Amino acid sequence: MIDTNWLVKTNINIDGFADTIKDIIKDETPDTIFNKSTRGNKSVQYDLINHFDKLQHITNRITKEFETIEVLQNKKFKPLMGWTVYGHQGGYHKVHNHVGQHGKLDHISVVLYLETPNSKGWQQRGQFYFFLLDDDGIKYHEIEPTKGMMIIMPTKVMHGSYPQPRGLRQTLNLDFGEA
Repeated sequence: MIDTNWLVKTNINIDGFADTIKDIIKDETPDTIFNKSTRGNKSVQYDLINHFDKLQHITNRITKEFETIEVLQNKKFKPLMGWTVYGHQGGYHKVHNHVGQHGKLDHISVVLYLETPNSKGWQQRGQFYFFLLDDDGIKYHEIEPTKGMMIIMPTKVMHGSYPQPRGLRQTLNLDFGEA
């Protein structure tokens, strides 16, 4: 079982990732977002679960990065869920976790930023927020994402993002289970 109270941020080379996603979704219909964490009248989300074969070079690159994270070392992972979100002005994610996706606490969630808007004009200190438990209780944290930043965390970590003032925020979101 994987420890479920941590979060790691790192940067990876995402060259070609956005083009792969664009090619996959060119003939897809966006998901309805009324029951998702994605919000904003200009935001769209696409399910990628049926396209893992086309995402294999991306998922391989991500799981290779897992080898650098102590709590994930010596484990093999396979993708379980995947989606991409195009957030525009006013877009955000309400606080949520990914446990509801597959009901497991010991899976891994990844948020990979394929595009981020210019940070000037943000009212908050950070665009991505999350909560972790420590000896003093639940602590609130923020991260200012940049293009190529990958956030890796257990599926139970509660997180979200603030509304963006302008620009495009595109994320690739994947949940992994042990193979």
